[in-house]
This record gives sequence, C-alpha cells and structure tokens, in this order.
Amino acid sequence: MVQTGWAAQCDKYVGPAGPTECILLPRYNNQYQWATCLSNVYIKLKSSHKHYCLDPFATYCWYQCMVEVHSKNYGPVTEDCSCEPGSPTSNPYTAIPTTPLPPECYSPPGDSCDWYRNCLEKKHPCEASSNAYAITYAEKFCKLFDERRAKFSADAQKWMDGVRKCLQVSLVPLMRPWDDSTCEEIRAKAFASHTPCYLEPDKDVPSICDLDYLQYVKIFWTIKGSFIDLDTAWESLKGMWNIAAECKSSKIRQTFESARETYNDVIKFFKIQIQRFKQKKTAFF
Repeated sequence: MVQTGWAAQCDKYVGPAGPTECILLPRYNNQYQWATCLSNVYIKLKSSHKHYCLDPFATYCWYQCMVEVHSKNYGPVTEDCSCEPGSPTSNPYTAIPTTPLPPECYSPPGDSCDWYRNCLEKKHPCEASSNAYAITYAEKFCKLFDERRAKFSADAQKWMDGVRKCLQVSLVPLMRPWDDSTCEEIRAKAFASHTPCYLEPDKDVPSICDLDYLQYVKIFWTIKGSFIDLDTAWESLKGMWNIAAECKSSKIRQTFESARETYNDVIKFFKIQIQRFKQKKTAFF
C-alpha cells in the first residue's frame, strides 16, 4: 500500500505524474528516500496489483522508491533510493534532468509506440550508441505489431495491447531524475522485461500461453521482423525460448514443431550463429 499527501504538488485527483519528493518513513530505519507522484493505474500495473493508493478515491499518490524498485515495505533504504532533504544532488543517483518530460512518461497509457522516442530516448539518449534500444528496436518492434494488428485474433490483439503497456511501464523507473543507468544497462533491463510481460501482461489480459499456436507463430515472425542485428536476434530468441519453457503447453510445443518443419533452414542458421555467441558470452537467462 502507498501513502499519500507529502506535498501539494501531487494532487490526488489531477497529479500530475512525475514530481519527486525526499520523504522520511519510520519503518525504513528513519532513512530518507525518494518518492514519485504516480497514477494509481500505473502503481497497480507495475506491482502486479500488489500496491495501490491508500485513498480509495485517489487517482494519483506518492509511490516510495523502495516499494516501486525493490518491493520493500520496511528495512534499510538502499543507495539507489536514498536522498537527503533539500539536496537534490546528494548522491550520484540524483542528477537533475536536463530535459523536462511530460506526465505520460511517468504513467504511460500504453496506447502509443511514441513513448520510447518521447520519453526513454529523451531521458537516456542511446540511439547513437552500440547498445541502442528505444528507437532502433523497441519502437520498430512496437510499430510492427500495430501494422500487423488486423492479422491477429481478438485475444492476440488484447495480448498485444497489454504487452505494449507492460513493457513501457517496466521501464518507467528509468525516468526518475536520480537514475543514471548506462545504455548497456537500459538495454539489458528492457530485454529482461520481455518474458514476464509476455507471460503476464496485466490482470484480465491473456498470457501468450493462452493463445493458439498459429498466433504464437505470427508473434514469433513479427518479432523476427524487428531484428536489427544478430545480437538483438539472440536476445529476442532467448526470450521466446524462455516463454516456451514457462508455458509448458501443447500449443507452444506445436508451434515449435510447426516452425521446425516449415522453417528448418532458418532455425539451423540461428542455431549456428547462437553457438558462436555462446563462445563469447559468459551469462545467460
């Protein structure tokens, strides 16, 4: 549960989302931590409906860092959440943002692919780096699903909408003024969010495991269409394999059997290339 009312800049009816406050709660060993004004909708989705505003009539409330980032409702405050009142640059994690971001960056509605360009890329310009994600992969990936939406079933479309929002919500903590993640760290966090978002996008939204194997094949080839390099392909394919292992359903097994028979040469190519990557990498999901 999330407390409300530390500052007037977070009105429970109109917010806006985004303002931050250095707050003190006794149950965190009387240590200060950052809190952000966020929508109740975002808080529920980010926490898989474990957290919510205490005021049942509130649309917005303060969400403390230790709960949002670490799911800790008590105990010591970690360095990435700590702050000192009146000192916005009290540690390396509290750099003042150079570019003002609109409220939707902090509580994305999930109905647009522009969030990656207008929010994530503005906060962390990584497009020109070797670890680009927001523009070169995520936006392309998102728009491909939009372009092919009519080819999917009603359940698959509902899944797509839920996943789009889940993927954006999972990256919102990167929007915080104190976050100084590197482009490599952002890319890793983003790809790590794919499997859980595919499996559990949101309450009352189908899991990818609930879709029939034909929809899964279409999803697989849409994802393949967003590959920008072999390393991206490796990360994406790992996610799909993780999903297959988690689902453990005949639908998914049918998908792989069908894909193996139909696209055997392509799968052989990826197996060969992935073996090369295994020789270079030391850690895997």
